[in-house]
Amino acid sequence: MFDDDCEAWVHGAVYPNVYSVFRQFKYAPLPSVEETFEFGEQEQRILNAVKKYYFDIYSAKALEEICHREPPYIETREGFPEGKACHKVMDAEKISSYYGKVVQKYKIRLSDMSNIKVYLSIILSY
Repeated sequence: MFDDDCEAWVHGAVYPNVYSVFRQFKYAPLPSVEETFEFGEQEQRILNAVKKYYFDIYSAKALEEICHREPPYIETREGFPEGKACHKVMDAEKISSYYGKVVQKYKIRLSDMSNIKVYLSIILSY
C-alpha cells in the first residue's frame, strides 16, 4: 500500500513519506479527508480489520508496544539502544515472511480476521 520503505524508528515501524504528511498534526485529531481513494476488496477488508482490531481497541502506546515485540522490528533495531534514533530500513521480505507465518499459525483469513485478537493478546502478554 506504500511505495517507500518501512524504517524501524524509536517509537515503531514508520513509512517516512506517510509520516511527513501527517507529522504536522502531532497529537491533534486528523482533519476530514476530501479526496477519496478507491481500494480493492482485499485492501478494504485489511484496512477495516486494522481499524477494528488495532486502532479501535489500542492506544498509541499499546500499538507501539506491539510493534516493539514483533521480530521484524526487533531484528532491524539490533545494535541500537532503546531510545536511540534509527532509520534502518526493515527488510520487506522478512516482514512478509513473519506476517505470513502469523496468518497461518492463527488462521487469519480475509473472510474472518477475528483471530488477530488471539495473536495480539499473546504478543502483549510477553
